[in-house]
Amino acid sequence: MVKSPSLCGGRHEDGVRKVFAPFFSCCAVFVNIKSKKVAQKLSFLRNFATFFHKKLTMHTRGAFIVLEGCDRSGKSTQSQKLVDKLQKNGVDAKLIKFPDRDTECGKLIDEYLRQKKPLTDEGIHLLFSTNRWEAKNSIEESLMKGTTLICDRYSYSGVAFSVAKGMSLQWCKAPEEGLTKPDLVFLLTLPIEKIMQRGGFGGERYEKKQMQQEVIKIYELLKEDYWLEIDADQTQEALLDVLYNNSLEVIRKVGGKPLEHLWT
Repeated sequence: MVKSPSLCGGRHEDGVRKVFAPFFSCCAVFVNIKSKKVAQKLSFLRNFATFFHKKLTMHTRGAFIVLEGCDRSGKSTQSQKLVDKLQKNGVDAKLIKFPDRDTECGKLIDEYLRQKKPLTDEGIHLLFSTNRWEAKNSIEESLMKGTTLICDRYSYSGVAFSVAKGMSLQWCKAPEEGLTKPDLVFLLTLPIEKIMQRGGFGGERYEKKQMQQEVIKIYELLKEDYWLEIDADQTQEALLDVLYNNSLEVIRKVGGKPLEHLWT
C-alpha cells in the first residue's frame, strides 16, 4: 500500500510549519504576556506584603518618656502613678529610675548622696553617667519589644546638677552622648519655697536652696523641642491627667520612628 504524499514527507512537514508558524508565534507572545502579568502580580504581592509587614511592625516600639525637675517636685510620685494609669488602660508600661541604686555603681552613688562617701565632682558625674550606660541595652530592648518606659530622672539631671556646681556644660554632656534619646521629657516646675516645704527636703546632699535654684536655670538651657514644661503646683490628680494625656499622644505617634541618641 502506497502512503499518501499528503500525510508524509519532509516537504509536507515544512509546509505544516509554515502554515502554523503565525499561530505558534501568537501563542508564544500570549504566554510571554501572561508570564509578565503573573510576574507583575507576584511582584505587587511581594511589595504589598513588605509594606504591610512594615505597617504592622512600625507600631511595636514603645515610647521613652522622662520626668525631670528639681528635688521634691513630685517626679517619683507622678512617675509611678503614670505607669499605673497607663497599665490600667491597656498600655504595656514600665517604670525605671536613675540613679539605679541596686547596681554596684548605683550603690556607690547612694552612699555619696546620703553623704556617707566623699567623691570628686568629676568622679560622681562619671558614676551617674555609667549608671545610665549600664541600662542602655535593656532600655532599648524593652522599647523595641513595645514596652513604654516611664523614667524618673535621666541624663539631664546628671548634667544640670554637675553644671550647677560650676562644671563645664560641654564636659558634662560628653559622657551622655550616645545614650537613648527620650521621645518626651516632662519638666516639672515648682517654686523653690514650696519645694523646701515638702517633707524630706534637705535629707540628701543636693537638697539645698541655692543648688536647686541653679539646677532650674540649667534645665532651661537643656530644653529642646521634645520637652514639655508642666506646672507641678496643682493637685496630684490634675497633674496626672496632664501627664497621662500627653503621654498617650506620644505613644500613638512614636511607633514607626527609629530610636535616636542623645547629642549625636
